[in-house]
Amino acid sequence: MKKMNVILMTLGVLSLASCGKSTSTSNDTSNITDSITSGSSSSTTDTSADTDNETTTVDFELPTLTENSEYNREEDILIDLANKTITNNNGYVAIDSDALYILASGTYTLSGDYNGRVVISGEDAEVELILNGVSIQSDTYAPIVGYNLGDLKITAKKATENTVSDLRTTEGSFNSAIYADCDLDLKGKGTLNITSSLNNGIHTKDDLKIKNLTLNVTAPNNAIKGNDSVTIEEANVLAISSSGDAIKTTNSDISSKGNQRGTVTINGGTVKLYAAFDGIDASYDVVITNSPNLTINTDSYSEYSSEISNPQTLNFYLRLDNNITNATITATLSDGSTKTIKGTSISSGFGRSYLSFALPSDITSYKITATVSGTTYQTDNMNLNTRYDCIYISLRNGNLLTSYETYQTTTRPGIGGPGGMGGHGGMNDGNSNKSDYYSKGIKADNTITIDSGDIVISSHDDGIHANADVTLENGSTGLGNISISGGDLEIVSDDDGIHADYKLDITGGYIVIKESYEAIEGNIITFDGGVVEANASDDGINATNKIEDAYIYFKSGTVYVNASGDGLDSNGYIVMTGGNVIAIGPADGGNGVLDFDNTFKMTGGNLLLAGCSGMDQKPTLASGVSGSVMRQSNTYGRYLTLTVDSKLTLELYVSKNNINYIIYAGYGKSSSVSINSTSSFSGNIYGVA
Repeated sequence: MKKMNVILMTLGVLSLASCGKSTSTSNDTSNITDSITSGSSSSTTDTSADTDNETTTVDFELPTLTENSEYNREEDILIDLANKTITNNNGYVAIDSDALYILASGTYTLSGDYNGRVVISGEDAEVELILNGVSIQSDTYAPIVGYNLGDLKITAKKATENTVSDLRTTEGSFNSAIYADCDLDLKGKGTLNITSSLNNGIHTKDDLKIKNLTLNVTAPNNAIKGNDSVTIEEANVLAISSSGDAIKTTNSDISSKGNQRGTVTINGGTVKLYAAFDGIDASYDVVITNSPNLTINTDSYSEYSSEISNPQTLNFYLRLDNNITNATITATLSDGSTKTIKGTSISSGFGRSYLSFALPSDITSYKITATVSGTTYQTDNMNLNTRYDCIYISLRNGNLLTSYETYQTTTRPGIGGPGGMGGHGGMNDGNSNKSDYYSKGIKADNTITIDSGDIVISSHDDGIHANADVTLENGSTGLGNISISGGDLEIVSDDDGIHADYKLDITGGYIVIKESYEAIEGNIITFDGGVVEANASDDGINATNKIEDAYIYFKSGTVYVNASGDGLDSNGYIVMTGGNVIAIGPADGGNGVLDFDNTFKMTGGNLLLAGCSGMDQKPTLASGVSGSVMRQSNTYGRYLTLTVDSKLTLELYVSKNNINYIIYAGYGKSSSVSINSTSSFSGNIYGVA
């Protein structure tokens, strides 16, 4: 790391005219050098610097300035950066060709273009910069530094466009476009554009608040970083990180005032985050409230990422059952055209027959055509899937069946979804597409709370994730809890859609997990309101014994699951007292639509599950709940309708082949399932009465 040499600046100010009359001060150093004395040399390094190379070695010499007795406190202090003049100087402002110093509390209005840096300093000083159409850039220093301050506010004046650009290409001191070692507030009704070519966009060691402002930040490392907290309130924020996190906090201790550090809060507004790593990385909590519009794209889902892992590969394999002699793939491309691709026969060395295919990179869906004893069979059109690189195909009862595995492994069939090109091998927890580094949508080391908002997440790692295995600086261990009580959430994830290490409580909202490996995972999962749609290439809902016995509770609300692994999977218990649960599971017997290790007790609610016979579990029904299981073939393309006490209650469309095991129950004296060619529920996507 290169450290900048200490520069001794010799600056000064002219005496102003009599009080009440504003004058303009020039930057002619021949006239001002007698007005000040140089300050003491300062060259220190903050050893608490973060691992993102944010060094705070002081690379400037503060001048000693004295108060101007003729300063008019009733008028504004105006700094014309382009002309390097100061109107109504209080005596604590000095400017030259490449540095502006502000060394006392007060409000300062800046305008014009400036190729240099702005240094604000003064022990316990409270300073506000009003940006009135500025462009501040530097290829040598951090453009704006708040050093040894009590508080710094930067306000973009209404209807103005302001730009701060860090053009450095080698690391020096204060490696952010805007840096502060105090609380930093960014606000105003104007626009502030911040770009950094070196490290962070915005970084404060304390609390960072962004309010009302239109803020656009682009940086290679963290776009927005507040060590103690980040709060965005009713602002319009675009944060782009090409090689780091979009929003980040690092501390998790208790402040001297008794406040917990490390929380990221999104309080209303519109926030768009693009990150190579995490969209939001909170060292303590994440709080989303007051109905924000929040969009997060990480890693390969961000067009700005320079460090991404490609979830797709052109190498794809079919493993052929013994009675299948040949197969081809008909690919549908992004422009709507189709292309038939022949495979190359290869041997794995495991006594298996494979065909290797080179698929076009713009494939969106495909069909498999196989030949058995001279007869041709074809699958339905299957959507692109990025989890596996191999499909095992077999013929059973005249149907061509597919199940997923990783090429040249003994992975059990049925883990993958019904269709799609896999990612390159190398399984991680069964997920071949799992990231080798964090690139989550929202991540917190304690809890995540969402009560409202329109939230769209596309993430190469988990969409929403809370840790319970982090030792916090306050002496405790992170809880690992997630609470969602409202909002509209749409999640696409290459790993888990929503993952809580400990407790996940969903009590409201409309949650759609469009794509995931496992849609919902936690230790204790509770559904008590709202609507959840969970689509997964492996398990739909998975309760694990991470901290204590695993539980899935269904109390109220509606849950719909479409899984290619287990539909409802608990390593412990399932308890259903109310609500509606509809699930379609795998099309093979290696997994089940229902999988629990201990018990599933049902005392209320309505349940309709369908999968492939194999595991064949069912709930224990309490008094007042009626139901049974049904074994029925030829269900593909038909509707399963649950009737409870002569009332149409739930309906499930069978979108997969080989669904022949149906579990149903309802709170009532009599429950039954009918199989129909048309829907009984007009206009209701989940078929809930």
